[in-house]
Amino acid sequence: MGGVGIKDVAMALMLNSCALMLALAAGLIASAWGKDGIRVLVTAEILSFLFAFAFMAAHYTAYSVLDLKCGLSSRLPFALSSGRTLWEEVWLRWKHWPIMSMFWSLINLSTGQGQSHLLMSGWMDSSWMDIWTRQPAPFQRAFFEWTGLLVIFSFANLVLAMLLAAWRIRRAWREEPDSPQKAWLLRVFCTPRFWRSVFRRTMARKLQRNPVGWLQQYSWSARLSRWWWCMAFALAECLVASDPGIDFLWKSQPYLGQLLLVILAFTAAGSFRREK
Repeated sequence: MGGVGIKDVAMALMLNSCALMLALAAGLIASAWGKDGIRVLVTAEILSFLFAFAFMAAHYTAYSVLDLKCGLSSRLPFALSSGRTLWEEVWLRWKHWPIMSMFWSLINLSTGQGQSHLLMSGWMDSSWMDIWTRQPAPFQRAFFEWTGLLVIFSFANLVLAMLLAAWRIRRAWREEPDSPQKAWLLRVFCTPRFWRSVFRRTMARKLQRNPVGWLQQYSWSARLSRWWWCMAFALAECLVASDPGIDFLWKSQPYLGQLLLVILAFTAAGSFRREK
């Protein structure tokens, strides 16, 4: 209708197809290797994030390589005229970028939003419209070809996930007892060794007073998950604090707080499901 160009439509279809196939692959792998619904869901989310980040990183690397090959890098602080090779220059782009600026740039390039003010370095125009209007035709053709390769790689990843899931199901379709090695590991590292009487009294008291809360602590994996979430949020705070833009540190706190509330609701719903 004139509002969105055919190039934007084609790029969106290719990128969304990649996202769909990568998400399906993550769900298949998590479902084949997991037994508990909650763990499967969490594993699928983690795999989805890893797949998405790897995809966006490949997308940005292709953009950098094409940008350098087309000779449009005179505005960059690291120019090829200094004697560096192409891949050394690409590595410098990764190395000297703040982590959160890099993350936002990957999202912007993969979605075509072009929020350039979020990029602390200003080395790259991430909007698709900037690519269509400012980059030459050879760059655009090569950019489409690379995105097509990403579609092929995503499809191959989905096929590989299907084969892995089938292999896993053939081997684990029936419940098997724990191996001697796993039983030894659980006995040595996952069984209370000290102050057992105090531990039993504490757990019995929690069972009487708060059965739902007891469900979050009755097993070693449930007790460990609390510290895992604590580490995850501490790591997230370190990442946002490492960015030079202090303004982003304050703006990210409401989102992290909302994420924490969602996780608390998710955990409570899971514990109620197990109790029922």
